[in-house]
Amino acid sequence: MTHAIAPRILIVEDDPDIAEAMAQAARDVGADPVVRRSYAGGLAAAAGAEFAVIMFDRMLPGGDGIDAIAKLCAAGSTALVIVVSALGRAANKIEGLEKGADDYLAKPFDPDALRERMRALLRRKAMVALDNDVM
Repeated sequence: MTHAIAPRILIVEDDPDIAEAMAQAARDVGADPVVRRSYAGGLAAAAGAEFAVIMFDRMLPGGDGIDAIAKLCAAGSTALVIVVSALGRAANKIEGLEKGADDYLAKPFDPDALRERMRALLRRKAMVALDNDVM
């Protein structure tokens, strides 16, 4: 019997309690979380490994997670990106989505809502992988 490899989720969040809540949500959906606490650390981790989903905070030591999206794409990352931020006004969400985020969740977040968004992104990522395998 072969076991599927758990999808990896990169969590870039400087608040240890929030980072742990996000990591637990990732484990709850069957993913393998990797946590980094700074902008530079998140970019380095993303460059060094393949992730299905990357979750970036906006207000990080060293930079804004929104700015990381273009850098990730330029580096060839195919991960889906969800921004999780205390900057939760509609204008903030629109900015994040316009700059390439696949989803945007305001803090404080409901853990169930976070898990469902993770599941949705993982399903979307799996569908893209299946489509690519068929071609």
